[in-house]
Amino acid sequence: MSIPNEVRQHFDTFFDTHAHNYNLFTDEGCGLYMEAAIPYVRAKGFTKVGFLLYNGSGTKYNGHRIDSFLYDEITNNGKLQSCDVIANAETDHASKGWSPDIPRYSESDWADTVSNSNGEPVPNRVPWIAYNEQGFERLKKQLAYDYGRRPQGADFDVTVWAARVFHSQYMGPNGTPLGFDAAMNKHRPEWCGALGVPVDNVWF
Repeated sequence: MSIPNEVRQHFDTFFDTHAHNYNLFTDEGCGLYMEAAIPYVRAKGFTKVGFLLYNGSGTKYNGHRIDSFLYDEITNNGKLQSCDVIANAETDHASKGWSPDIPRYSESDWADTVSNSNGEPVPNRVPWIAYNEQGFERLKKQLAYDYGRRPQGADFDVTVWAARVFHSQYMGPNGTPLGFDAAMNKHRPEWCGALGVPVDNVWF
């Protein structure tokens, strides 16, 4: 098994968008970067991506490698594979990278969360996501259509339906983002039920 290419795409996107916020010339800056990048990729649905724990004398931050992640899937040789995603870390020319290592790690080397030097969990970070104006327009049209079938003007519950759709789309009910269409499929029956109209086949 190999690490899905989509994982690389998400790490590349995170680097292009956020790397300028971190001092990748230092081990702390690289470590903080990984503590933001890994949750970002996990939030995209790739929960097998985790921290590569390290107890040796090499460079680490909060007990994990500062430029690599570990993928929690057993390979053909019975080991887990890591991948370096910061090329030339701790230099003034650090850049995004993708260098899968020879599988040589075990489950004890993997973690989905890490702790700081005081033993406290590293705060969860909500990943930054750009506005999806197309999705906003689709949701607006769908709500207008469904409210119009009652007929009833928009009420304060509109904000509840919108919030639920966005939360499920980007965060997911169980920590795994559903995406727009699945979020709509999940929540549209709720507001149609509240409005007393059937869920039909008209989708925007």
